[in-house]
Amino acid sequence: MEKFIIPLQSAVSKYMKEKMHWPQEFCDHFADKFWNFYNSTGWKLNGNKKMKSWQSAFNNNWKDLRFAEDKQKLVNILKALEQRKQFELMTHDEFLLYIDGWLERYKHEQRPSRELALKIYEELKRRGMAKLSTEKINMARVQGGNSVENCRMWALKYMLDEMIERGYSFTDRYGSQYIKGVPQDGDILAYDSKEGGLTPKQPEQ
Repeated sequence: MEKFIIPLQSAVSKYMKEKMHWPQEFCDHFADKFWNFYNSTGWKLNGNKKMKSWQSAFNNNWKDLRFAEDKQKLVNILKALEQRKQFELMTHDEFLLYIDGWLERYKHEQRPSRELALKIYEELKRRGMAKLSTEKINMARVQGGNSVENCRMWALKYMLDEMIERGYSFTDRYGSQYIKGVPQDGDILAYDSKEGGLTPKQPEQ
């Protein structure tokens, strides 16, 4: 009999992706849940039976989402992907129009949901429009603590508050007159590394 080998979480996630065609973010989440559950049982099934195939365990007990929180997680991820797709389909000028309208509502205390704010942050970052001073980056790190999402929320708040204070719009800073890579105050830095931290980056020369 072939000896059971505990899988890597990445292998479980890959299998779920191939089998269920779920978004990668949900596969990573669900694979983590699956792995931690069976790791806590010593990789045993109901009735204390030793697991022979983790793939079979998934197909028999996990592929049909049974818990409301998992179903909602998948729905939220799919919605986020759809919103992201909508942003990506916008031209530069269309996005500037959208984000300036959002900034105007922000001025009047009309705050977006946390979910939407994080999507806007991600799109600003993708378009190279997420910029902040070193001081504010450090403040966002302190306020956000160990949560990447909280750091991003604080960074977005500081960025928007600074633009309002200085009377800027996104069109003013990123419209056709904006020269990419030239800081407006001598200390404007790109931030947020691929790993999720807030990392200063010198502007292009």
